[in-house]
Amino acid sequence: MILDDSKEKKLFISRLEDLMYYATDKYSTHFTGFLDEAQQLMAKELFYKLGFKNYVFNGGYENAQRKVLGVFPDYYSADIIENEFPISQLTFKYRDEDKLSHRDFLGCIMGLNLKREMIGDILTESGRTVIFLNNIASDVVISEVSKVGIYGVTVYRGMEQPLPKAFDIKNITGTVSSLRIDCVISLILSASREKSAQLIKSGCVKINFCENNNVSTVVKEGDTISVSGFGRFVVLSVGGQSKKGRIHVVCGKYI
Repeated sequence: MILDDSKEKKLFISRLEDLMYYATDKYSTHFTGFLDEAQQLMAKELFYKLGFKNYVFNGGYENAQRKVLGVFPDYYSADIIENEFPISQLTFKYRDEDKLSHRDFLGCIMGLNLKREMIGDILTESGRTVIFLNNIASDVVISEVSKVGIYGVTVYRGMEQPLPKAFDIKNITGTVSSLRIDCVISLILSASREKSAQLIKSGCVKINFCENNNVSTVVKEGDTISVSGFGRFVVLSVGGQSKKGRIHVVCGKYI
């Protein structure tokens, strides 16, 4: 559901409605900060409901997870708006033996009193990290950061291809009695159905970025499942049945 009792969600939806008003009635272009997948989904659902089509998401690279929303008047084209997004890329270089993580970089940048919505995806690999930020945040970071934790880093604008991978996926293969969410969580966590049901009923589970507390919800290929404290998973494939009538399933854990 789009509408929710959460004050934060109501404020976010009100903000989206304001942006749509500025684009349609004031003929002006506006951009949000970086939105997570749940916020992007809410925006898509709201705009679809209201018949608004003049918007684009951009995270700075293909398949980005966190993205900026741009809304624009109908005399603009999507191609034009793509070139106006206030997104910068910064590359950090450091020694291979300095094992720096996504969390290290996020903590460093947040320590500069920058808001989370100013920071997009953080792509790390051995000796190199590429971070997508809004233009204001990138100016602050490049002038202030010379260390991440205890390790020295060199920072410069731009990025080189190929980019570091956003994530790896570890396959989890098994069989389930049905595609109910409690059965699938039992598989991916190697937990009992009872524990899976407790997690679901306590609000710890999201399906496609929306909270789900119904143990009977059926999942399908491509669904994303997030379990608080355990990570994010995806249903990669649903196969045939075993001789005992159980369903073959392959899920993936984002690592």
